[in-house]
Amino acid sequence: MGGAIGQSFGWLVGIGIGYGISYLCPVIGGAALARLIASKTSKEAIEELLPVFRTAITQTATALGRNVLINGYIQYRKLLKTAPRPLLDAIFGKDTAGFIKNVWGGEGGPDMSFNTQMDEAIESIKNKYVKAFLEEFFDEAWDGFTEAGFVIAHEIDEAYSQHKASQKELLGPDRTIEIVPDVQGERV
Repeated sequence: MGGAIGQSFGWLVGIGIGYGISYLCPVIGGAALARLIASKTSKEAIEELLPVFRTAITQTATALGRNVLINGYIQYRKLLKTAPRPLLDAIFGKDTAGFIKNVWGGEGGPDMSFNTQMDEAIESIKNKYVKAFLEEFFDEAWDGFTEAGFVIAHEIDEAYSQHKASQKELLGPDRTIEIVPDVQGERV
């Protein structure tokens, strides 16, 4: 958001300075030129700033969503850690309840991340050929999955662009009307 607001501020200051200079510019300056420059610069600013604000809003929403999920997980873990042992025994069984109360989330406790679990499972394989095969398999599977994501994103973008172009064809070409101020007696 800081970048979006900073860029907006820069455009605003630039428009203001351009307006002032064009208004005061000797020989060709004046109110009409100042308005024309402010108008053209404002249009360009909007075209530049809309994607910046979309990105800033998307990033902010993503960060907020991520924080909600993380805080939800933390609260869930806190709830389980503070729950009475008989309740945990009834829901999860004695062994899992003991793990939750005594090990889970504690200092020096096991890393329960998916990647760590997968790495440990593969590292525990004794056969070096099977181990090498699975290491490469999962590395390349992730790379393929990521590449597929890029292709999918590209195709969605392309389909959106084609849809937008077809809408333009349906509605006809864009037309521009240029209005020139009547500057009778005023020097432009």
